[in-house]
Amino acid sequence: MGLACASASGPARVTAPSHLPTPAPLPDPVALVVAQAEARLQAGLMAADEGHLDRARTEFDGAIDLLLGHPGGAFADPRVAEAYRRMLDTVHIREIEMLAAGDGFTETGTEPASIDTVASLPVGEAPASPETLARAVATVESETLDLPVELNEPVLSCIDLYQGRLRPWFETALARGQQYLPHIREVFAEEGIPRDLAYVALVESAFKTTAYSRAKAKGVWQFVSATGKRYGLAVDWWVDERSDPEKATRAAARYLKDLHGLFGDWNLALAGYNAGEGKVLRAIRRYKTDDFWELRKTRGLRRETKNYVPLVHAAVVLAKAPQRYGFTVTPDEHPDFERVPIEGAIDLRVIAECAGEPVEGIRSLNPELRRLATPADRTFSLRVPTSTVSVGCAPLRSQATALSLSTWMVEGSVRGL
Repeated sequence: MGLACASASGPARVTAPSHLPTPAPLPDPVALVVAQAEARLQAGLMAADEGHLDRARTEFDGAIDLLLGHPGGAFADPRVAEAYRRMLDTVHIREIEMLAAGDGFTETGTEPASIDTVASLPVGEAPASPETLARAVATVESETLDLPVELNEPVLSCIDLYQGRLRPWFETALARGQQYLPHIREVFAEEGIPRDLAYVALVESAFKTTAYSRAKAKGVWQFVSATGKRYGLAVDWWVDERSDPEKATRAAARYLKDLHGLFGDWNLALAGYNAGEGKVLRAIRRYKTDDFWELRKTRGLRRETKNYVPLVHAAVVLAKAPQRYGFTVTPDEHPDFERVPIEGAIDLRVIAECAGEPVEGIRSLNPELRRLATPADRTFSLRVPTSTVSVGCAPLRSQATALSLSTWMVEGSVRGL
């Protein structure tokens, strides 16, 4: 009877136990990286609220780097791009608050200017050798010079210095200058001043755009802020055109031209470029001579200025025929570039990532930028490698990715300028 009842009830049904867990969904990598970046952003905001500004910078930097490091970059996925823009907005607002409180992200770094060492050089302390004089005379007679060069004892002494203890420095500086010298000569010719005055920049800065002196002069031509502004160079929170070799060269040409118009003599003009025209005028009045070489014997000029003029003369002589003095001048390599107008701020790291270039490469093409971004309040003509434009780098084609809000600024790979 039991079998009959079982048969009557039909086939038995098997049901799965209700307690088995549902398989967990696979993690969303985009959501994960956005969440991680958001966590670092919030940590940075909290640190900023507590006054720990260095920690805030580190956390902000980490948040942005997480999004930039996402496979394909910050603009590869719409959710990452949205988070990137939003975080840039947030960081910018907090950054302005920090600036208003007297703090800001450190600007890109500088390096010592060679002009700071001029006063300590032993110019004229030892007589030059007959060989130095003979070689210098041969150079002046065989080369074309448009600056009257003196071959007196101070100048010959400087030639010996350039061949001796300063040889590595001079050779490196001359090689660095090859990328700037054609433009400098062209501008100086246009302004009607000797093209050989290009080597003033060698003495001033060794042709370093980031050179910064103890006197707070900056760039290849070592302008102090007031003189730079007088000759049309913008100096503000975003840019310092004293470091722009093109604009600063034009300013230097006009300043040198004005100094020559004031003194009527290139040696006195050079002394004025170094010491300031007021100091040279006072020395002329006090010692009743307008001959620089006579003034050099007085106490009317500082030692730096006394050394400066013969160093320029000596640089012209050696640079005209470096092979005659055993110098090997291999020009520094520099990429071809084009200019792209950028309205508003754009993170230079975005450009670098898109172009497949190191950010320092973009930065070195635009040394006048004081931050790792273009200015937020104007159109900036950004120099970029030609390859960047040819591949159609999106941030250069679209202001949607040019971050019209402002910028993210960090102490990036150029910490220390």
